[in-house]
Amino acid sequence: MSFRPSPSRSPYILPFPIRPCLPPPLGVRGDGLHPAAVRGKRVAAGMVRWVPMLLFSSLDVRGTGFVVPADVSAWFDAEHAFHEKRSASRMKRTKNPARGTRIAAQHALKSFKVFLRSKWRYLFHAWRAKLDRDGSMTVARKELWKTCAELGWHGDVNALWHSLDSDDSGSCTLDEFTVAEARPLAIFRRAAVERYGSVLRQFRALLSAAKVKGPGGRLSRAAWGAASTKLGCQYDAPVVFDLLDWQEAGSLCMRDLRWMDAWAPAAWLAEQPDPEAAADFKRALLQKYGGSVVKAWRLGLDRDSTGTATFKEVQLAAQKIGFGGNVAAAFLAMDSEMCGCVALDALSPEAAQELMRFRHWAFQMFGCVLLAFQALDADRSDSISWREFRKAMRTHAYKGDLEALFSTLDGDGGGTISKAEVAFLDDWCEPLSLRGDDGGDAQRRPSVPPGPPRSRSGGPPGPPEDLPLEVTDPH
Repeated sequence: MSFRPSPSRSPYILPFPIRPCLPPPLGVRGDGLHPAAVRGKRVAAGMVRWVPMLLFSSLDVRGTGFVVPADVSAWFDAEHAFHEKRSASRMKRTKNPARGTRIAAQHALKSFKVFLRSKWRYLFHAWRAKLDRDGSMTVARKELWKTCAELGWHGDVNALWHSLDSDDSGSCTLDEFTVAEARPLAIFRRAAVERYGSVLRQFRALLSAAKVKGPGGRLSRAAWGAASTKLGCQYDAPVVFDLLDWQEAGSLCMRDLRWMDAWAPAAWLAEQPDPEAAADFKRALLQKYGGSVVKAWRLGLDRDSTGTATFKEVQLAAQKIGFGGNVAAAFLAMDSEMCGCVALDALSPEAAQELMRFRHWAFQMFGCVLLAFQALDADRSDSISWREFRKAMRTHAYKGDLEALFSTLDGDGGGTISKAEVAFLDDWCEPLSLRGDDGGDAQRRPSVPPGPPRSRSGGPPGPPEDLPLEVTDPH
């Protein structure tokens, strides 16, 4: 079977890929096939639209004017086998239950927060209005299911609960739901308790400073801010007011703050970020694991391979390495965007960037990181030296920083990369950013008076209420 180019109109349909084991398609006569004979016909091997002369000149490696099966099988069989391996690897990743659960949880939480943000100005308002109606500052699984059904959110509630109840305690707390909005409230509560003994006593002091008499007195936003300034209170008064005014009444009374005295927020929420403590912690962590960023991250912080480390995980790592500094202040400094967790870029932005670039490249080119390792390991020794790594990566046109990538992957500093040192990247869950959707992000929100209340039924234009925001895994 062979193919001869035709000067007829271009482009036209050619059969590709072609394998010698296929039965002769229509138009084959003897050992030759004229392209015009198959024009407009479909061949079992698959049809691709190509510019004919370019395709033919590429296949005619011997320059004879004919393409025979040997010209194709020399490379096609190997490429076909590699394609099958890559497809099998992708299928295996989709069937990984643990990784699938983590990704689904991240997507569900992001979708749910986007949905709530279309109805409420702050996530805390949604928390108090629908999720935590009794003011206990905890939400049980049944309450979440009931709220999702009532609001008409039809996302994956099981995955959402898995994300919210990250410590498997059986309940979700405010800091697990939104750290960015829990933190200003925790700071306000600590300041009130330390100075006045309780939140209600502080509110009475604010009423007195604003010259409002009577236990049923109310403070407007302006009066709240003026009284807080007069008393020298150390909290962001406008943000705290906007959060506490979850009913959007425009004023606060003692009943609106009564729940805060019974609330027991995590102690680390009210700490102040300390960049020096964060630097000391990272220095001690890297020293413990021989300067390897990957080992420090995998063995010290992200032991469950979720792609993020919560405060509890950072606290355990600090105990393990004997860090005597302020862990909460170090954690808050690393979690600069108040997401309630830190990722690898908090430990080393350069290493995180190189690993992510390499992972994306490996999945795009080979289907997974282990297949990429096999392709780079030319001598099949299950280890790759620097010279071998540099040559192979340049051959495959990798555009990242090869020296930085090699030193990052070489966890033991032995001068070679083993399969075990890269295998974790296949199951590594890159954290799904929640920065733009969760919220309330009261730390960054301008302190402006609230506008008219949003409709709880329709809300502003945004994601449809009957469907969750669909976020797909890029890999």
